[in-house]
Amino acid sequence: MLCRTQSGSFRTVDARSGRPEGNAVAVVREDDGRVVEGMVVSADGEKFIASVHPPNDRSGQPIGRGDFRMVSTSGGGVATPVSPDSLTSDTIFLEWR
Repeated sequence: MLCRTQSGSFRTVDARSGRPEGNAVAVVREDDGRVVEGMVVSADGEKFIASVHPPNDRSGQPIGRGDFRMVSTSGGGVATPVSPDSLTSDTIFLEWR
């Protein structure tokens, strides 16, 4: 599982034991002023897409206008912007709680 920590970074967590695994993954700096929501994890578990936005943003962005980034779940590498052209009206993010 991919879980957001209190500091705003992400950790992979073993679903059976609940124990964190690997390094924490920061998408933005703690002093950045924006928050990050994990949106979807790739089928191989190696990357995830995150949405970066101001805290308590209720305005929402029109499709293709948001700040989405592809990030490694291992904590290595740099977050890569997701091209607005790749997000269409057919793009769906599901939330499971």
